[in-house]
Amino acid sequence: MCMARASNVREHLTSPQHQLTGDERTTHPNPSPGGLSISQIVDRVGVSRSTIREVIHGPTAPTKPRGCRPILDTYTRRRLVLYTTSNTRQRRKSWRRVAQELGITVSSETLAAAFHKMGYY
Repeated sequence: MCMARASNVREHLTSPQHQLTGDERTTHPNPSPGGLSISQIVDRVGVSRSTIREVIHGPTAPTKPRGCRPILDTYTRRRLVLYTTSNTRQRRKSWRRVAQELGITVSSETLAAAFHKMGYY
């Protein structure tokens, strides 16, 4: 490990509340039968033994949740709410009717969730 890399690792490890991502964990020295011991890592990196143990055995950074893209994006939700709240006549219409007028075809649950997400109840 070169000195520039060691100083980067030192700064990286001492940053507050930093959790390693999976990629970072695989690139960090890991004590294993063929790897470096904790003492060797402490000597090379220059941080405390407890910090090294915490990095090795600590949790990885949370991964991004997998899932579907939202049916209604932010732009469409804003358009729905602006159209609905534009005047008194529009406010009296059902959400389903407003969506039909804008050419949006989604379920009632999706419409309710979109309005709720935009703070319109």
